[in-house]
Amino acid sequence: MRKAMKKSGLTTVIIVSLAAMAFLPKNVAQWVVLAAIVVFAAVKGISYYAEHKDEISEKKEKIKSKVKKSKKSKPETEPVLNFAITQLSHRVTDKLHSAFPECSWHWVERPTVALFAEGGKVRIATNKTEEFTEADVMLDAFGRIEVKMLKTDTVTKIVKATDKNADTDYTVDADAWYSQCAQKVLTDIITDLNARGTKVLCIKEDGSMVINEDEQVGTLKAFPSKNLWKKIVSIFEDNGLMAVENEDCIELGW
Repeated sequence: MRKAMKKSGLTTVIIVSLAAMAFLPKNVAQWVVLAAIVVFAAVKGISYYAEHKDEISEKKEKIKSKVKKSKKSKPETEPVLNFAITQLSHRVTDKLHSAFPECSWHWVERPTVALFAEGGKVRIATNKTEEFTEADVMLDAFGRIEVKMLKTDTVTKIVKATDKNADTDYTVDADAWYSQCAQKVLTDIITDLNARGTKVLCIKEDGSMVINEDEQVGTLKAFPSKNLWKKIVSIFEDNGLMAVENEDCIELGW
């Protein structure tokens, strides 16, 4: 044990530390002890590096070699993937031309290695394919391909198609319609009717507001179509009104 301590230089550090604490002021002794430990650590570090220099160099070379291999593998994968995408593109074109001879298309999502390895689907956009504007290209694990044609439309267009007279600015945003087209008009009319003892009015499909079955007292611009009446009723109720959806109108009470 003593031989090992002498060999390592630890004995010297201990002797210097004890001498410093015994004969020097406390604040000076602390710095001397710290300096002795730092010198000891530095000497041991240099000694360890000198003894294991070859081993450390060998490990560095192995790490560099692994990094180089990983860098090389990436460029090798890209050309193979590009080739696979080109082949798939030809197959997609053949499929589409069997139904739409004049069509063209482009990738919405670029195929990945996983698509070719495991199968899956990827989206394309198509031109000159009648009412269809997009398609899903489906590839299974066996390499078989199928193309599913898709027709895409905005919600506004769909609502407009179901109600030709709908104002598309408000057909999908009931809250915007209420705040911009209805709130002030309703407040003024209800205030006037309430002062005259009337407690109920009906809003018809065309936006006209009537009391006593046939007396029109006003009109709401761009009144939403029936598919949004449940939402409209909810907005009326949130604003302190009583609302009931009937077959041909919404009945309001206050």
